[in-house]
Amino acid sequence: MLNRAQHRPAPITAFDGFTNMGPIVDLRGEPETIRFYETLLAEVDRRIETGVGAVANERMRVLWTTCPLVSHGLAVGPAGAARREHRGVGLHVRLGELAPMMDPDRPIESAARVYLHPILNRSTGNKLHSMRRMAKDFQCDGVILHSDRSCKPYSLGQIAQRDWLANEVGIPAFLLEADHSDSRAFRRSRPGTASKRSSS
Repeated sequence: MLNRAQHRPAPITAFDGFTNMGPIVDLRGEPETIRFYETLLAEVDRRIETGVGAVANERMRVLWTTCPLVSHGLAVGPAGAARREHRGVGLHVRLGELAPMMDPDRPIESAARVYLHPILNRSTGNKLHSMRRMAKDFQCDGVILHSDRSCKPYSLGQIAQRDWLANEVGIPAFLLEADHSDSRAFRRSRPGTASKRSSS
């Protein structure tokens, strides 16, 4: 479903993905969860058919990595500012990258594959390859790497990733230092003080 954000205008954003992952986390395998996502998918497809975007008059696309800033609400910081002021849409698709590995008829084998292949178990080079592919597939205009103090394993290597994206791939990349749950680690009034872009 999240791959449908490749359409223009994007019918779903990273923030929708974060918000709607609740059922699969807390009610995995329940019939209600299946019905919920079937309904959500049908709504997303209707938006594509009718040309309705998640952001009115979409002008730019930003790839957001790692967790959102839950303590401030989901649409916050540079991604939120882009959404409000520049008609930007935040995109994030890693939540669905393991779906092809799941086989309902082979649950044990599927669980083994899924638990072996999350992004946290892969190298920095693999993360870079994934970000470059997503930036291309989703036609992103920039990348925000959230250096999350409460999710340090996910944030390893982000300075090098930012520099590589900016200098080798040629896509603007920002490193946002914050915390997905501790509001003291982020100042809403001056998000720019927490953002960096490679200029070398």
